[in-house]
Amino acid sequence: MLSIILIGVLLFILRGIYLGFSKKAVFYMDKEDMFISLSPIIVLFLGFLLAIVTDWMWIMYLVWILVITLIFYIIFSAYHYNKDNFWIGISVGLAKIALSGTVVLYAYKSYNDIDDHAISSREYGFTLLILGALSALLPKLINGQEVYLRNGWNFDMTALERLGLVEDSSIETESIDEKEKW
Repeated sequence: MLSIILIGVLLFILRGIYLGFSKKAVFYMDKEDMFISLSPIIVLFLGFLLAIVTDWMWIMYLVWILVITLIFYIIFSAYHYNKDNFWIGISVGLAKIALSGTVVLYAYKSYNDIDDHAISSREYGFTLLILGALSALLPKLINGQEVYLRNGWNFDMTALERLGLVEDSSIETESIDEKEKW
């Protein structure tokens, strides 16, 4: 039963990657969105390192809360960038998390392999090949503007407006401009 669920999740993730490459769904809205998608794994590594170096194991509770919050944010932003389409948003959000986790894990593995002289050059070369391929693929998935223009959606918005956190930033901009005049 568990294997069926894992196969379903894997197919869902592959669907999200396909939708991103085919420009049928927004995968990464912009470079900032791509960085935020990489952040849960990076936060987890840094928190784990901090907990080991300082012997503050309680810090991992805070790290896990932050990582889970970032994962929900990534899924929510994928959902919202794709005009509130639930299934596409979940699929793309899970794909973003899986892809970023793979990139960070291979980057860590390639760094760790440098110090480990027991590995073969074939294993190290394969790790660098995978890391290079993933690093080349990620920028190609920044397709927010293309998908918005293709579908006729309004792209002239701030990131806060696209996420639905602010309705109209022109109000805030006018009030800032008024303050600067005085």
